[in-house]
Amino acid sequence: MIGSLLRIRYEVVQELEDSSIFKAFRVRDRVGGREVKVRMVKAPFGQEKEFTDRLAEVIGEGQRFQHPNLERLLELDDHEGTPFLVSELPPGTQLKEKVAKLAPFSAPVTIQTAIGICEALVPMHEMGVAHGDISTANVFVTQEGRVKVAFAGMWRAYGSSQTAAVMVLPSMAPYLAPEVTQGGMPSPTSDIYGIGIVMYELLSGKYPFSADTPVAMAMKHATAPVPSLRLSHPGVPVVLEEIIKKCLAKLPQDRYPTAQALVADLRILQDALRFGKQVSWPIKPLGPMPEPVPVMPAEPQLVAPRMSAIQKDRVPQPEPEDDEIDYSDRFPRWVLAIGYVAILAVVVMVGVYFAYNLTKPKLVALPNLVGRNAVEATQDLEKLHVKLRTRDQQSEKASGTILKMDPEAGQKVRENSSVIAWVSAGSENVEVPDLRGDTLDDAKQILRGLDLKISSKIIKKKSSDFEEGVVIGQNLAAGQKIPRKSEIRLTVSSGKRQPENVDDSVPRKLYTITVGPLDLPGSTNVRVELLDDRYPDGFTIYEQRHVSGETLTAKEVGYGELVRFKIFYDGVLVDTVTQYANEQEPGDPAEENPTP
Repeated sequence: MIGSLLRIRYEVVQELEDSSIFKAFRVRDRVGGREVKVRMVKAPFGQEKEFTDRLAEVIGEGQRFQHPNLERLLELDDHEGTPFLVSELPPGTQLKEKVAKLAPFSAPVTIQTAIGICEALVPMHEMGVAHGDISTANVFVTQEGRVKVAFAGMWRAYGSSQTAAVMVLPSMAPYLAPEVTQGGMPSPTSDIYGIGIVMYELLSGKYPFSADTPVAMAMKHATAPVPSLRLSHPGVPVVLEEIIKKCLAKLPQDRYPTAQALVADLRILQDALRFGKQVSWPIKPLGPMPEPVPVMPAEPQLVAPRMSAIQKDRVPQPEPEDDEIDYSDRFPRWVLAIGYVAILAVVVMVGVYFAYNLTKPKLVALPNLVGRNAVEATQDLEKLHVKLRTRDQQSEKASGTILKMDPEAGQKVRENSSVIAWVSAGSENVEVPDLRGDTLDDAKQILRGLDLKISSKIIKKKSSDFEEGVVIGQNLAAGQKIPRKSEIRLTVSSGKRQPENVDDSVPRKLYTITVGPLDLPGSTNVRVELLDDRYPDGFTIYEQRHVSGETLTAKEVGYGELVRFKIFYDGVLVDTVTQYANEQEPGDPAEENPTP
């Protein structure tokens, strides 16, 4: 398919997503001079006229709602008998992929994402229209946090197909509000429910309700209480958990009525977290609340036209007698399909229940793995016939140490099931070692073991105390913590320095220099060299990184009544200081331990 040309206009560049109904591609629009997204309708749905007609209507209806965060559906076209849907190309990555790789997310990121989703829905909710399919699969997020919500109103098209609703039900079930699975029509409040599920998923990395079948999941949505986020993730703000609970209320009237109402509370909480302010639940508005936008009109009516509604251009038919009314026509076919699937699922589940309980694996209690080495924990779990699945996480703990586990210790699981453990990948920072006195080869091995590198710019200098190839200085101070993969620049002895003046009558004094407070643009490598009568070319007596405001002191034995100190910032000479010897005589050179 890559490289194909659709309708002599759209050049297929890259495959994006593959779902039960559509296969999506990034394409280059040769006519429009831009990149767009094309969703090819899979068989047999592409050959169902009612389904494709409804797709065209959804595109037309979507033109009423304009917002930068809402994907624009442009047109429905056809290529060699296969319909395809053209839309703008959503930037960023599918939120579903980010959750799988990076969850759990922080509260600020979750709030910002939810605000972006709400802003996209405001124009629809103001007109009493529902998106109908809010999920992490239909939200795209850029690295900068910009949100694009896709597939608005697409649920209307699913209801016009005999099988499409059944195909999409498994992916929609984790986000459907109880009233929708019980036969109600999607509404702005059911969108709010979906946003609540998305926020819970971002903060925890999992759904609040999970089950093996869509029917069982619908039962949990309708009856089970919302699990506490703070119990497993104490860092979640109390007010944010309360907002999510309100979104996930079982009754629509107990939720936020529209996206505008939800985004108002989210923004207050966002500002409170950003500026360190206190906010309590229920959130009190900062000013007078605007008049609420009515979600349902005075007389009950469907949020969207019924799936079998009579087209305007058809001849009106007389109303049937009461005993001839087909009440199934009052519900969308996709809701009826859920009912049929539910009946079939119950029959199957009864048989599966008895078969499973006769052969089900044994229950075993999980030992506490936290703080243990992952390799040892794996071996212990194998004895219980349980598998360990690991996820890396940066930590100050030793590499390989288990930080947390799910399920927790003491809980019972079935044999042949899995336990997820978050394992320390080590700290992001490491401590700089003292390499002075080590050979260059030894220094390389030491740094390699710490995931650090030696800079290719090695400085070579003569030394009075160290043989050739020995490290006599480093640009980063020992004990300083730096990120892994960082480079350290070394100063290495190029051989022992031969003094030019070996006359024993030359005075030998202890010289001291103090520099500071330093005025530096940032973290800077400061090097001090000493030039005296015996070593006129100079040698390094001090080298370490400093920041502005710090003071350094260096002492060294020198020959002569006066010496010169040269001070370098990141290798650039910035000052030369001439100094007379201190009055006290230095002790034995070994006792002085001069810096090489």
